[in-house]
Amino acid sequence: MNFIFKKETILTSFYTISLSLLVSKLSVEYSFSDKSIYNFFQFMLLFIIFFNSWLLEVVHLNRYGKDSFINYFFLISQILVIVNLLVRNSLNIKYILATLILLSAILSVQHITEYILTDKKDLMIKKLTEPFCYIHTGRTLSLLLGLIFIDYSYWFILLTFT
Repeated sequence: MNFIFKKETILTSFYTISLSLLVSKLSVEYSFSDKSIYNFFQFMLLFIIFFNSWLLEVVHLNRYGKDSFINYFFLISQILVIVNLLVRNSLNIKYILATLILLSAILSVQHITEYILTDKKDLMIKKLTEPFCYIHTGRTLSLLLGLIFIDYSYWFILLTFT
């Protein structure tokens, strides 16, 4: 059995660190809020979505992604979006949703670009990239609806996860 081991890059480490800092900021924000089941549900939902975005990106890059300029460009742009939310003093739901929408749109464009650029010779990689395109495009549209209907934003975030 052949295993493919890819070396961890500094960019994926920065991506992981930035998302870790964001999750810790979310958890500190939750710890200072009133401890209701509703607030816990909101925190867990946001944690799951950010964790899922991180997991999909890192798994894709480590397993199927190429060490290319395009992937690095998209990874840097995701880091900048996360750092932008970290720098803000407020974790308002509008800022969180805007960040999630940008992350999801970047991931969607990244996977669509990789799908288009993959040769037909690499049919397996092309077929493995296709579900990532659908996942992130659907996630982006659902989050956009959450931003439009802000009163029901957490329901759209839940829809995004499913």
